[in-house]
Amino acid sequence: MDTRRKNIVLLIIALTLAILAPAAMLFFVPSFIAMFSDFPELWPLRTKVLFSYYQYTVLIPLLVALVWYFWPNKAFRGRAAIGLASVISVAVIAFCYWSIAPSELVLEAIRRSN
Repeated sequence: MDTRRKNIVLLIIALTLAILAPAAMLFFVPSFIAMFSDFPELWPLRTKVLFSYYQYTVLIPLLVALVWYFWPNKAFRGRAAIGLASVISVAVIAFCYWSIAPSELVLEAIRRSN
């Protein structure tokens, strides 16, 4: 497979990864906002940050595409895009889990639902 075709295939894979993380965030975070909205005073800073800025994850695919387009070594632009998409996607999902999973929030949500 020639370099150009390989880079395009890697870009497609990278963009798929870069779209899945924001899609998950846009799907799940609003339901957690609704679930935790009765007690915002208990939200730790990380949860407040997540709830305030999760919409900006839609910029991840654009960032991946820009890195692919402007990567100085054209032979490695596909690898750079897929590497960036992988790292950012894992980081976003991990931050989302870390921000939403504090036991005091989940326990309070369960306590208030009963």
